[in-house]
Amino acid sequence: MERISQENLQPLAASGESTKSWFGSKLKIKLGLPKFLKVSLVIIFFLTFVGAASGLVWSYLSYQKAQEQIVNLTSFEGRQEFDKQIISKLLEQVRKHIVLPSGEKPVVATITNIEDLVKNQPFFEGAHNGDSVIVYSKAKTAIIYDPNKDVIVKVGTVVVPDNQQSGESQPTSEEGQTAGEESTTEEEPATEEQPAP
Repeated sequence: MERISQENLQPLAASGESTKSWFGSKLKIKLGLPKFLKVSLVIIFFLTFVGAASGLVWSYLSYQKAQEQIVNLTSFEGRQEFDKQIISKLLEQVRKHIVLPSGEKPVVATITNIEDLVKNQPFFEGAHNGDSVIVYSKAKTAIIYDPNKDVIVKVGTVVVPDNQQSGESQPTSEEGQTAGEESTTEEEPATEEQPAP
């Protein structure tokens, strides 16, 4: 039996056919992968890395934006700004159906308890919970708008007694009855019915 020595391995090392360490000498193994496959693997690895990095950056930016919105909505000023945006979008939708009074900011409320409102004021008949009530006190106009169906339900006249200032007053009907606070809307106008246009 012949002993393997370093001299016997030299020709093998020169040919570059294997990678093993025999007696401290290093020999190379050729894997035999074509060059295009090696390049393809590098490109795939690079694209995967870029995609993962992009996903992490996008997630971080989305998280920061969400945190900013939470802070804005939990502050009083942020909530007011959000409410102004909602009201302006609502008024844009109503303007598609009717010409709104100019020169004053309306009071906008959402109907949450229609049954109690209908008992006290027939103007609210035909309205539903979730409808918006838009009141222009100087123009003495009230509008019920259904945002789900995108229709004006009713338009009426608001009657406010002369001894009360607008903004601080509680609307009354023509008979002098004060409108009760039956729902959580901001204002419940007493009105004279007019058919919707």
